[in-house]
Amino acid sequence: MKFVIFILFFLSGLSMNTNGKEEKTIEVSKVNIHNYEQFVEQFEAKLPIGTPMADVRKHLKDLDIEYGEAHSEAAFYIMIKKIHSRFFIFTTDLAIRVYFSDDHVSEIKSRLVRTGL
Repeated sequence: MKFVIFILFFLSGLSMNTNGKEEKTIEVSKVNIHNYEQFVEQFEAKLPIGTPMADVRKHLKDLDIEYGEAHSEAAFYIMIKKIHSRFFIFTTDLAIRVYFSDDHVSEIKSRLVRTGL
């Protein structure tokens, strides 16, 4: 009986530690091939659907991220360069597109882009 109580106590402690665990924020300069998905998740959490365009601009400025605007597509284009390189020949960049509808975020898409030197 004591063993069962110990196991239950141990398991409840584990679940409290994993639920209460605070994830670290990934800085733009620290994005790499291993953590880019987590970076995109935190980016999307900071700019949920419905966020005003002005708030997106401010967030990008606060993060010191350069971006381009495509007015015809109502989107911001963001490229985080060289998150992975193999043999110094091929590199991988992270492309993020923030789409707008009525000057509010409607969708965020991301993908890895293989580039040359």
